[in-house]
Amino acid sequence: MAKTMKIAIIGNGNVGSGLAKSLSPTSYDVTAYGRDADLRAVVGDADYAALVLRVTSAVSIPLIAILLGSVWDRSGFGWTFSNECGGWEFPLFWAIVQGVILLLGAGAHALRPPVIERTLGRFA
Repeated sequence: MAKTMKIAIIGNGNVGSGLAKSLSPTSYDVTAYGRDADLRAVVGDADYAALVLRVTSAVSIPLIAILLGSVWDRSGFGWTFSNECGGWEFPLFWAIVQGVILLLGAGAHALRPPVIERTLGRFA
């Protein structure tokens, strides 16, 4: 008889719990853990561990800067990407999306690493 793969999903927010629900009908042994879990025991017992953290602020800020730089770089080539050398609407769209993600912040059930909490405070 084949061994059942144990999957530990660390992060029990919207994404982590959704991932656990989508994998539960499969033949895998799936468990989602929240912020109070003993991570050494969780990872040591699992065959596969997925880390689903919401540290979006730390990622969104530099991405917005990069995307706005891309908008500035592409501004001379017109609106659409079908123009030669592309356009600027797509990076502008993603800069706006990253701004929305930045404003949403972490979810109620998000894991909050202490380093990120100290660095970003309530924006983590």
